[in-house]
Amino acid sequence: MWSISNLKNRGKKAFQRNYWKCVLVGLLLSVIVGGFAGSGAANGAAEASDESTISNFEYHPGNRYEIEGGEFYFDDESGSWGFDMDQPNETQDLDIASLFSNPFARIGLMFGVGMLVVVTVFAFVIAILIDIFLYNPLELGSKRFFFINQKENAEVKEVAYGYDHGWKNVGVTLFFRDLYTFLWALLLIIPGIVKAYEYRMMPYILAENPEMPKEEVFALSKKLMHGEKWHTFVMDLSFIGWHILGVLTLGIVEVFWTIPYQSSTNATLYEALKYLKIESVQKMYEEEFSSEASKNEGFDDDRFDE
Repeated sequence: MWSISNLKNRGKKAFQRNYWKCVLVGLLLSVIVGGFAGSGAANGAAEASDESTISNFEYHPGNRYEIEGGEFYFDDESGSWGFDMDQPNETQDLDIASLFSNPFARIGLMFGVGMLVVVTVFAFVIAILIDIFLYNPLELGSKRFFFINQKENAEVKEVAYGYDHGWKNVGVTLFFRDLYTFLWALLLIIPGIVKAYEYRMMPYILAENPEMPKEEVFALSKKLMHGEKWHTFVMDLSFIGWHILGVLTLGIVEVFWTIPYQSSTNATLYEALKYLKIESVQKMYEEEFSSEASKNEGFDDDRFDE
């Protein structure tokens, strides 16, 4: 049985030994995920502009101020503001029935809805392709970097490993991982979380075996995480203090400590589970994947002893 404190200590030592490269790889991964957003500054500027407009509003007794839909005015006798709403113009009322009776209007509406559907589907397809061919190989390369860094100082070039080794299989396999996790989460939140932990070791497995068939990757990750999900969840909770500190420091602690520290610890967890369960994994492999292809591509001691 592995202990959280032991894994975190080992992960911390490996991370600190190769500090700046670990920080860089962690930063690259967080940028791809989309951890940095810049909408706050724009919103703040808009609010400041609104406040400036309000502060420049001057009161002149008896004056009326036109706005859309009516007029503001000040009543000198009562000493209070009032509002006169514009009367609706019957010629401007929208006749829905006549609109849909117009064939050109119907065609225009159908065209608009069709374009909206096409744009939505196109955006969805683009998002899937980006996930498969950009993010997933990069995720695998980042996990491989931190795994190799447990034994020696890894190089940043390991991040590109997923693009040079079985990138199609890597992208598609990890896409199905994301899809299955999403579908399970649609049932209830808890099943989605459980499945996310069950599939957690898939990037590390592919990092060592990028051509491994999708079914085998799923089965092996399930085997490695069997009976380990709760313990791994508790390990994740042990980093919550660092994440809170990262929020308070506007992400500085996240980038320069928490992300590489936790990523290194996760790689240490994979290494521990792999060696603790090597016999059961080999037995599972022989029983469930006994075809000639699986025999040629199966696990052996040399793979685990790299």
